[in-house]
Amino acid sequence: SLGERWLLQTFGGSIQQGFFGISFKIAGVVLIFTTAMMPLLMRDFSIFFGKAESQYIGERYSKYSRLLYSVVTVFAVCIFFNADFIVNIIGGPEFKSAKPILMVMAFYPVHQTLGQINGTIFYASHRVRLYTLMGMIGFLVSLLVSFFLIAPPQYFGLNMGAMGLAIGWVVVQILIVNVSLAVNSKYLKTSYWFLFFHQIIAFIVLFFLGKLISFGLDH
Repeated sequence: SLGERWLLQTFGGSIQQGFFGISFKIAGVVLIFTTAMMPLLMRDFSIFFGKAESQYIGERYSKYSRLLYSVVTVFAVCIFFNADFIVNIIGGPEFKSAKPILMVMAFYPVHQTLGQINGTIFYASHRVRLYTLMGMIGFLVSLLVSFFLIAPPQYFGLNMGAMGLAIGWVVVQILIVNVSLAVNSKYLKTSYWFLFFHQIIAFIVLFFLGKLISFGLDH
């Protein structure tokens, strides 16, 4: 994160850094609820692993992944459709250009939540080395993607500034989390594809409902 923020500061400047910063902090509020639940999940998973109840762990893992994903997506959709209002209230008129960045970053906590759940499984099952290796690979991929999206054309980049960093974070997060999801699903003998399609269906349904509600309020 520090490396990517340094890239944004170097190529985009303080204004782009400010737009991304306020968007990141607003989106991060969504994680307060899910982060508070992670120690409880860690305790439960550790107990079940100690009792070698892998089938029960798989069921709980699938259940909590789907539940928390749906809950966080609801908050993300609310932020997405109210980005203009939220930015104006918190940042003021000078931050109005942060609206599209916030609309992208609103969905960063969605897969971050799944990432937290995956992390508890890796730790509870004592596969910390594998988790660390995956994290290092993910960091390198994220840094390269961010450089490509943020850097100016003379460095073979797209010069997208804060928007580029936001898009990079969300896209890489989705990829890394789904890899972790596949690894844990195989380890726990649960269906990865069931969880994968749930992500797509839940997102489409909740986004459509959010659009309908937003349209109704506007009229």
